[in-house]
Amino acid sequence: MGIEIEKFFRGNAKNSIYTATSIFGLVILISILFVIIPLLGEIKKNSNDLVVRKASLILLESQASEIGKFKNNYELYKPNFDKIDQLYVDPKNPVDFFKFLEAEASYYKIKSIVSLSANLTGKNIQFINFKISTQGNFVDILAFLEKIETGPYLIKAGNLIIKKMPQADISKKSNLEIVAADFSMEAYIKQ
Repeated sequence: MGIEIEKFFRGNAKNSIYTATSIFGLVILISILFVIIPLLGEIKKNSNDLVVRKASLILLESQASEIGKFKNNYELYKPNFDKIDQLYVDPKNPVDFFKFLEAEASYYKIKSIVSLSANLTGKNIQFINFKISTQGNFVDILAFLEKIETGPYLIKAGNLIIKKMPQADISKKSNLEIVAADFSMEAYIKQ
């Protein structure tokens, strides 16, 4: 009986080592699968978030620095801002714009009538529509049109209709062809 007990414990010791090793391996495997891998995933995610936040912080610091430089140099830029502001027609008082059109028509010796077209009302309106009806020499009308397009206001020319004037309306003193031209334009306004 003593030998059998000894064999039993020797055999059980071997089995106990295998069992303990298997349980220990299983605990390690479960720890790796359910603890270490999720922790590594969280560490990677948090590292990526940290990199993104650090990059956005650097960008914000750079933008803040540029804004500071801009504020310090505002007086240098102010004349250019004033020039840009003058490109737009004041929708509440377009008198200066109309004086510019009349002066150019007078310079090119053409008759002109400027009329505002109906505009949509609302806060998102960016331009006013107007129509110019002219009479004069064809070359002068084209020069007038070019001048107002390249003048001090931001203008976009639209439809152009040119008609030859009837013989009764043409001045007998001039050998030049007199035409009537109607065109629509958009003048961008101050917001």
